[in-house]
Parts: sequence; C-alpha cells; structure tokens
Amino acid sequence: MVRTLFFICLVIWLGGGLIGLSSGNLLIREISINIFGSLTIILGLVWIGISIGKRANKGDTPQPAQQAQAQQPAQSQPPVTPAASGPSPNQLSDDEMLAKWSGWVRRRDELVMEYDFQGVHVGDGAGKVQIIVNVQRGSFGPLHKLINFMVVPQIATEAGYFAMVLRSQASEATTGFIPVRTAPVPGNATLLNVEERENADKVFQLLLLGQEMDFTIWAQKQPILRLPLHNDDGFKRQFEALAAELRARP
Repeated sequence: MVRTLFFICLVIWLGGGLIGLSSGNLLIREISINIFGSLTIILGLVWIGISIGKRANKGDTPQPAQQAQAQQPAQSQPPVTPAASGPSPNQLSDDEMLAKWSGWVRRRDELVMEYDFQGVHVGDGAGKVQIIVNVQRGSFGPLHKLINFMVVPQIATEAGYFAMVLRSQASEATTGFIPVRTAPVPGNATLLNVEERENADKVFQLLLLGQEMDFTIWAQKQPILRLPLHNDDGFKRQFEALAAELRARP
C-alpha cells in the first residue's frame, strides 16, 4: 500500500511540476511541489523503513525443519543389512531374515561353508552363498589358498569382474575392495573367484578371525548384494588339521 501511494505521489509531483512550469500556472506548480513532493519524500522514507524491518525479521526467524533438511546434500542410502539369526527357525517379520549355515566342513582339500537365506531374495529366488577355500601345498612348503564364492541365484550372466568386500562385524578388520572374476555356472549360480594371491590371503586372514562378517558385492560402483555371513573358530580348527595333513604328505 505504501509503495503504491509513493508512486502515485511521485507521478503527481513530477507531472504536476512540469505541467505548472510549462503552462505558467503557479497554483498547480505549488501544490505539486509542496504537497505531493513532501508526501513522496515521507512515503519513500516509510517504504525504506518497512523494507529494512522485513529483512531483519526474516533473518531472525528460524527456518522450518523440512527446509533445513532440504538444504542438506542428499546422501545415498546404504544397502540394507538384515541380521542373520541362528539355525533354529524363528517367526519372521517383514524386515527380518533367517540365515542357516552348515558350519565349516572339510571336502577333501577344501573347507566349505554354505549359507541358506530365507526372507531375502536375490533375483528370482531365495539367496544362497557358499565359501570354498581350497588349500594346496606349494613346491617348497608354503600353503596356497584358492578362494571362491558361489552365489545362487545368478547375479552375473556372463564372465566379467565385480568387486567384493568382506568385513568383520566385531572389529574394524576388512578385506577392502577386492576384484573377483565372475562366471555363470550350472545350477543358476555365479562363481566369484578371488584371482590374486594377495587378495586371497586377505580373505583367508579375515576368516581366521572367526567373527561374524558382512559380505557385499559391487557392480558398476553400486552394491548389488549385501548379506551377513556367520563365521566361527571352526574354520581355524579345520584349517590347522588340513594344513598338518598336507605337510605330512610325501
């Protein structure tokens, strides 16, 4: 309202002054300059004061919580990590998952743990994961570990590479990102092979801890699978027995 009156008075002040000056009508000129000129100045000062007051109030007014949250940078959501339960069946809610594991078993020169997940789905079926650690004796005595992971159903339809992370739930121990070679295999499964010996040793050392683990597979910078994997000291005991037998072989 003040702004509108300011512009009306300004137009009358300037227009009336020009008309009075050009026509020689002193009355119009005096009214325009003395009355409307003064009103224009007063309204202009009032308008400036109101504008300054509004800016001060706006700066002191706390912003709504939703607006403050909107100003924060968007954060990517971490992949869901359901907690594995024990082998005995439990009543599942929508956000829970039942994980059954075989325990570490020996299969000739291999140590194997198999997991069966219920309540979580990978692709078109229930998730299954198998860890296979093959132990071989080198020519000069050291033992070499060949490590593979089997995932059912298939998460890769052709040979290629994914990235894998194995992390302890009880400590800061982790393998970090490890490249694994993928290959589809019969039985609607994908084989993940840890190719480099250094990376295989990282996985092996984490398994020796006997701690619960998080298993994550990344493809094209995105996590495509994350599951909790049970682990215990059974791996260490089975490995020590197998290692002793391998070293005793002629």
